[in-house]
Amino acid sequence: MVYSRQGAGTFVSALASPATHLAYSPVKTIADIQRCYEFRLTIEPVAAFFAAQRRDEAALQKIAAALADLREATSHQLHRTDADFVFHRCVTEAANNHYYTASIEALKPHIAVGMHLHGLSLMGPRLGLEKVFEEHNAIYQAIADGRAEDAQKAMRLHLEGSRNRLFEDRMLDLSF
Repeated sequence: MVYSRQGAGTFVSALASPATHLAYSPVKTIADIQRCYEFRLTIEPVAAFFAAQRRDEAALQKIAAALADLREATSHQLHRTDADFVFHRCVTEAANNHYYTASIEALKPHIAVGMHLHGLSLMGPRLGLEKVFEEHNAIYQAIADGRAEDAQKAMRLHLEGSRNRLFEDRMLDLSF
């Protein structure tokens, strides 16, 4: 940081001020989880759109590695929230817009709560984990193929599906 003192000159500060980080209030209610999904639906589908337009080989490899972790977990009937989050973060990174990545990082603790509860809802005799893996795979394929509108739609369908599975297709009234 550069600062000036009248009559003394201009100086370089030895210590830069700490960077301001984006942060959101903590999850306190089920309504907060629904609000988080609502917000994610405004940023992640568009990030997937730009990821498909701007992807490069390194970005595709990162998304593919996260998808492979999800595939491995699914084959063992496990839901790995860490791999799931990494997949979503890699998509935002592939969009090459740091605002998307900063937003998803700031939402990480909120997303983790929703992903954990969603993961619990996927356990049982139904093929929930396989469906979620296929949703992630569809996002990856659209991005890898450069099909921006399909990537956007696939991300939207995945997030809506996750929210709807978690809330059993019933939304809370958030008007108050």
